[in-house]
Amino acid sequence: MLKKLDRFGFRASMDSGEEREMESQDRAGRDRLTVLLIRYAAILDEVVAIAEGRPVSSMAYKEELPSLQLFPPENQRAILKRWLTVFNDEITTVRLVRNSLVHRSTDEISDENLKNATETAESLIEILRRMPAK
Repeated sequence: MLKKLDRFGFRASMDSGEEREMESQDRAGRDRLTVLLIRYAAILDEVVAIAEGRPVSSMAYKEELPSLQLFPPENQRAILKRWLTVFNDEITTVRLVRNSLVHRSTDEISDENLKNATETAESLIEILRRMPAK
């Protein structure tokens, strides 16, 4: 039985119904982060492919990053190569966590690592969204 603090700071027992509800909420939050991370990683993979001059098949990045279409084609790859150079470690981390989730047991990744990787991926995409087209 889990213990929680009541409003006075004393430990109060939780019944099994409360425990199941908390576990369900935790699982739903983890599932949401997993879906987001996989989606963000797919977008980042496409952007990395563009930066490396490889073909991109799904074009999901166009929906999420319409601002990339504003770059002159001759500059787009050079700009994205610089972005890739600056954020290579962060992209690698996102990919490692995503690959662990997809190819291994999802329980191997802690909630904190999943949250951090999702926030990192979201930040990388936000940086791309805010890049000024020149």
